[in-house]
Amino acid sequence: MFLVIIASFQIATNIHPYNKQETTQQSNNPIQNEKSLALINNNGVISFSNYQTLKAILSRYLNLYKSALIQYGSPYYLLLYGITGELEQTVGTPVPTMTAAENGVVGSSGSPSYSKTNVQVSGIDEEDIAKTNGKYIALLSRNSTLIVYKAYPPEELAKAYSISLIQFIEKYVTGPNLTLAVIQGNKTVEVLGQIHLLSTDPRGLYITNESIIAIITGTYGVTYTYSNGFRYIVPVKMVTWVLKLDFKGNLLNAYWVDGELVSSRFATATHDVVLVTREPIALPLGGSPVEPGTINGPVLPQNIYLVGLPNFYSILTWLNINDWTASNAAVLGDRATTVYMPSPNTLYLVARSFQDIAVILEDIGVKYEAHPATTENGLNEVYISITKTAATASTSNQKGEQSIVESYSSVNNFTLVEIEVNDNEIQVAATANITGYISKQWQIDEYNGTLRIVTYDLDKKSVSLLILNSTTLNTISKLSDIAVNERIHAVRFIGDRLYLVTYRNVDPLFYIDLSNPKNPRIVGYLKAPGFDDYIHPINSTLLIGVGRGEDWRNIRISTYRIEPNGTIKVLSRESIEHSWSPVLSSSGGHKAFLFYGEKGLIIIPVQDLYWKDIYVGLAVVKINETTGKLEVLKILKLFSTNSTAVTQETYQKIYRTMNRVRGLYIDNVLYMVNTEAEPYVIAYNSTTLTPIISSQPAFPVK
Repeated sequence: MFLVIIASFQIATNIHPYNKQETTQQSNNPIQNEKSLALINNNGVISFSNYQTLKAILSRYLNLYKSALIQYGSPYYLLLYGITGELEQTVGTPVPTMTAAENGVVGSSGSPSYSKTNVQVSGIDEEDIAKTNGKYIALLSRNSTLIVYKAYPPEELAKAYSISLIQFIEKYVTGPNLTLAVIQGNKTVEVLGQIHLLSTDPRGLYITNESIIAIITGTYGVTYTYSNGFRYIVPVKMVTWVLKLDFKGNLLNAYWVDGELVSSRFATATHDVVLVTREPIALPLGGSPVEPGTINGPVLPQNIYLVGLPNFYSILTWLNINDWTASNAAVLGDRATTVYMPSPNTLYLVARSFQDIAVILEDIGVKYEAHPATTENGLNEVYISITKTAATASTSNQKGEQSIVESYSSVNNFTLVEIEVNDNEIQVAATANITGYISKQWQIDEYNGTLRIVTYDLDKKSVSLLILNSTTLNTISKLSDIAVNERIHAVRFIGDRLYLVTYRNVDPLFYIDLSNPKNPRIVGYLKAPGFDDYIHPINSTLLIGVGRGEDWRNIRISTYRIEPNGTIKVLSRESIEHSWSPVLSSSGGHKAFLFYGEKGLIIIPVQDLYWKDIYVGLAVVKINETTGKLEVLKILKLFSTNSTAVTQETYQKIYRTMNRVRGLYIDNVLYMVNTEAEPYVIAYNSTTLTPIISSQPAFPVK
């Protein structure tokens, strides 16, 4: 008896059919024609002229290392259960297109000042759970509900609508029509379950004067309950959705792309939503290579670039939210981890592992050689051939295969990929091999023709700075071992300066001069207990740090002055006892930080779930930008209760609100918002910090 998956995966698209290309049935020699089967650009990056070549290479890789990949933790785990199958995309119901005039567009004339998400690059927005456009506040809850409030003026605070975005996905997606069954011989003994939408992961929002953009990743799979009552969930495929809605709750348009979202950006100048999604090269249904797909069809093979160990597609999408046109490409390598986007047409992608492409191909028995003939696009043709046996196939046992995969997939080695968009064409401009961990987008910065990268070497346990030419990615200089036996906590590039916080037992704050890219040098150094997880510049010499104090249970907010001689001086420090803030999170924590410059206020979400006063709310801290003096004005508490009187229901309600609180402002009004399923919007006078109005009665404070 064994398990198989039968039937097909059907996704309804809203505009275009999934134009699935025919593929030749694989044989022992899957490549029949050895002419012009791959392309290579001037930077030595390989793409493909057809899917047959691509799938032949991936099939050889999967067949050789399948057992090792399973043990190494790659997403082919269903092979262990003997589950195999195929997925096919088909056409569905189109989304009706609406014009802006039909949907009450919000005008921009006379709009008050308002807060924007704290981001790394000006003009390149990042998704978050709460956004405002100066009139409306949009919230995205954990259960994929979009809640929109008319927020300004505050006296007119009212909910515009609340709508489940899952209904749009289910309405315009017919659902995976895939059945998991037990087969004996040619007979189906038992049908285990139907593939369906298992869950959604609401990733964030963007907002303009005309519309709201929501991004959601959905997981499809099967749920099966055994006779003993045990519930077994098998995820099969992930899809990321982009939904465009107006301010009345109408769906204007939708777009999907294969894979889970790694990160997104919104280029405000070009009105492009940029997506990076990640999908394994084979679904966990038997290891057959798949084509990375979008609503408009599969990514063209000439737009798929081989840059490293081929475990994942990193699918790149530039989607214009005005005319709803999209450009796509895919980077074929290991797992993408970090995204940095310095401009609307440039993006840097960091993926795990690096290895010479020729070595990888040689190991799996693939040979290629450049040919002088060129295509119309100026790409050199490459001849590809697959040998009868791979170089490692006759000598590798299971242990040897796993060793090879582990050596390729070292967590200390990364591939840096530079991506450029010209005339709506996405191309890989350059690649580089990087030694050292790059976990945060803040560790990468482009400036005056250079690319500066802070790395953490897991083997040496040291922090270093690497400076590259931003066009070629060739090394200009390296400042090694800035800190040894320390970990990176905060990084901030400001022009030709780098501020770096590392930590082990104390907090070294480094000031590094980058004015000469060939000779970066440490100018200033401050050593003190505790550490900062986020650095925010008021200007080039006045910094705010948010982190932990000597007592790790307390949030510490600090200000620093960089003196002309490079000395770093602590100006002021304030602590919020027994608390934690999402600003301290290494993944997107900066988006929870709000600097209300017009009022000189630092606003961060805070929460305490373990001590006497259990609460969730906002800390409001005053900063004097001349002296750097800090003063905690007030903790605005959304939910609060005494720990001795808390009920389980109350505690769970507060617990669910963790990480879901944000501070926003419109004009002179400060808003505390909560994006949980039961949302709150409370407006405060930004001078007195007294409440003006609440969207609903506040949770009782005991």
